[in-house]
Amino acid sequence: MDPSGIGFAFGGIYPGTLHAKGKYVETHKVSYSIGKVGTYLLHVRLRQQAVPLPGSPFTLKVSPNAAHAVSTTLPNVKIHGLVGVDPNAGCGVTIQSVDVMGNQCVAGGAPLSGDADVPKGTIGPVISVTVKDNGDGTYYFHWKSKVCGEFPVSIKIGPDHISGSPTTVSFMSIAPLHTKTVLSGDGLVKGVAGQPSKFRIKFFDEFDNRATPGPEHVIGIALLQGKELKPKDVQGAGQEYEMTPVDDQKGEYEITYTPDTDGTYSLHVWTDITKNTLLFVGKERYPLPRSPFQCIVVAGKASAAMSFVDGWMKESRAVDKQGKIIERPDLIVAGDAVICRPVICDALGNKTVPEPNALQIFLSLPDGTMQRPDAFVAEKEKHEKGATGKPSGGEARKAGGRGGQEGGNGGEGRVGGRGGGEGSLKVLEVSKGGFTTYDIRHDVSRSGKHKVHIQLDGREIKGSPVLFEVQPAFPDVKAAKLFAPIESPLYPNKAYTILLKTYDRFGNAIPNGGLAVAARLQIIKASAHDLTTLVPNNHSVEVIDNEDGTYAVSVSLINLAATVKAIVNMDKNLPANGGELPAIQLSFELPPPTSSSPPK
Repeated sequence: MDPSGIGFAFGGIYPGTLHAKGKYVETHKVSYSIGKVGTYLLHVRLRQQAVPLPGSPFTLKVSPNAAHAVSTTLPNVKIHGLVGVDPNAGCGVTIQSVDVMGNQCVAGGAPLSGDADVPKGTIGPVISVTVKDNGDGTYYFHWKSKVCGEFPVSIKIGPDHISGSPTTVSFMSIAPLHTKTVLSGDGLVKGVAGQPSKFRIKFFDEFDNRATPGPEHVIGIALLQGKELKPKDVQGAGQEYEMTPVDDQKGEYEITYTPDTDGTYSLHVWTDITKNTLLFVGKERYPLPRSPFQCIVVAGKASAAMSFVDGWMKESRAVDKQGKIIERPDLIVAGDAVICRPVICDALGNKTVPEPNALQIFLSLPDGTMQRPDAFVAEKEKHEKGATGKPSGGEARKAGGRGGQEGGNGGEGRVGGRGGGEGSLKVLEVSKGGFTTYDIRHDVSRSGKHKVHIQLDGREIKGSPVLFEVQPAFPDVKAAKLFAPIESPLYPNKAYTILLKTYDRFGNAIPNGGLAVAARLQIIKASAHDLTTLVPNNHSVEVIDNEDGTYAVSVSLINLAATVKAIVNMDKNLPANGGELPAIQLSFELPPPTSSSPPK
């Protein structure tokens, strides 16, 4: 046992005797070994006499042997650092060399190496190593690489691995370089107002390694009308966004932002880098590669709550008795065209196009029936010319308010309706200049109150239903009706009434009077020898204006039995008797004799 751990071993003395073959031996060779480095006293004496030799004990200094691979151990530390080539880059470890007996070497010169075990076929140096001999038995190994990752390295003394070898060294990326950043995804070039848009961003350092941005790197985005990015445009946070890691280890993130207004924008993406140097302290802004991007934001789904219609407009088509158009902007007359122009918006107020079948339009007529437009068909816009564009009166709202667009001639569109006949309901969809407008057109023919219902997915938009009242057109001669007296037979000396009812050309009853109605009687002779004539004292004709669109023509014969034609002129002011109606034939006969009459 050797509690002290000195490891002293005696190998013997040769020849070990003072006389050999009768001769005196002056020199003897002593063999021994000591395992532990240190300073010792070596005692040498004659064994039989137990007498020390002259000079004993001798001072003995034991030094470490040469570095030994198996005895030398790699420290239990993680060897890692940053990629790069500058002096602060890379990673390293200090190794204490040990001889075969476990003594720490105190001098250098050992053949240590720390080469990387790169795969066969690798082109170029992936990792480099320098070994610094400190001259005191320690060696500093320093590895550098431009590539992130873990690499196996072999630390050897001569051809042999030290204990713990091979091991791995790892390199992490340095700060991202803005010029190496890669942006991708649909969110860079298009979006829908009110809906999240997404794109991805990958960070790389100057050596093309995936990198992770630190707190000193802040991403900013902004949607601007125009390509120039000014500081005032992005005061504060700019466009709000959320950045979430897709693969944090690989430096890939997803940015989500929500545009709120449709249009064509420049999407700016930049990074603000905080710097603290002798020359500059603060943030510097750097646009990321390919920024700005042209980003087209379209409107979202049509919303009934934000869509609206502002009253009605009209095209004046009704004419008076001279054939001239009746210009009454605040009055709708049968024959006019009423136009409602809804503005379809998404939930954020952007003008949009509804999904197929989402827009429902129907007309409530004065008699309570519903009229719907037919399916849409492609057609050129042709109805806007001549529209007054003036606001309606009464209960209708101002036409064209809140940004309602005027549809110009020549735009492409599609129109639906019941055809070109009276009372048709048509919907014209016009796309022009990137905008889509809708013109709901009704050629009114019925007098009375109308309602135009405009719905999105079954819900009325703001301002719907649009209410308007139609007045009858000018009385039409061809539509007027004469009604003969209800009495039969007719007798002289008694007044009978012919009723004139006036209507416009659409069959709407005229509600007021004022026409210059005239009437006359013309006798129908019984034969060529009939000398009966009408004179003022044997008949009477009187016209009474009932002021409700009807006229009472009172006729009578005085002491005369005859057959006459009653000729009524609905408007005597019309030239060439243009107001005359077809005559009504009336037969007057003598009353039958009474019982008091004298016999013939």
